[in-house]
Amino acid sequence: MGTWQIVGTAWRSARKALKVVGFVALIQLVLGLCALPLVGNDPQPTGPQALGVLALVLVQFFLLPLIQGGCLSFANATLIQPPAPFESFTQGAKRIYLRLLGFEALTLVAVLLLAILAVVLFGLASLPEDNPALGVALTVLAAAPVGLGLYLLFLIVTLTPPAIAAEPLRVFAAIKKSLKIGRAALGKLMLLTLALGLTLIPAILVPWIPTIVQGGVAPGLGTTLLSLVLQSAVGALSMLLFAVAYVQLYRQRANLTFAR
Repeated sequence: MGTWQIVGTAWRSARKALKVVGFVALIQLVLGLCALPLVGNDPQPTGPQALGVLALVLVQFFLLPLIQGGCLSFANATLIQPPAPFESFTQGAKRIYLRLLGFEALTLVAVLLLAILAVVLFGLASLPEDNPALGVALTVLAAAPVGLGLYLLFLIVTLTPPAIAAEPLRVFAAIKKSLKIGRAALGKLMLLTLALGLTLIPAILVPWIPTIVQGGVAPGLGTTLLSLVLQSAVGALSMLLFAVAYVQLYRQRANLTFAR
């Protein structure tokens, strides 16, 4: 299955799954509305505002795997026997929620460790200020492990959730298989990500229309709410599109059956 065939299938599946898109958009809209009072001019909120931000972050942390699990399960179901019912979203979300939550926690730890590694290595590379050549050499050496970490993280983040949804795999088994499949399909995975992102550009620009119409004037409450609604819809559409696309690629490379 070619890259554009996968992209086309993703868009057709999303067009037939407006109920799923609408449900996810509603959840994101509610979260966005909850965040509005917490968005202020103070870059370092304190007191009740800081507690509100922390509470919202925790809610999103525990809610994201549920939404992602629903989208992935729906994508997997619609690729096996379309059109998939909305129940495949809710049932799948419950079925793989704990595994995706564990994967999200592992991913967060991996990102933090990679960030610390990058700071330490590039910090050490900048120490020999009196020897520019040595600094450049150390920077190149520092970039190697960081680049490798980003490469592995990209494969894991894109293909492990589809592996969990498409097969009854535990988290570490899914990571292992996603790395195996991802290494063999790296070019197609990157091309698919780019192609789908390009088709989403018009949708991504839509939420900016109310602000552009304002002509640079500070947006009012109505404009802010309209932009938030549009952003929620685009975010939900993007999540479902990438879920269908990545599950397709995973099923293709894992030699799993498709709908006929």
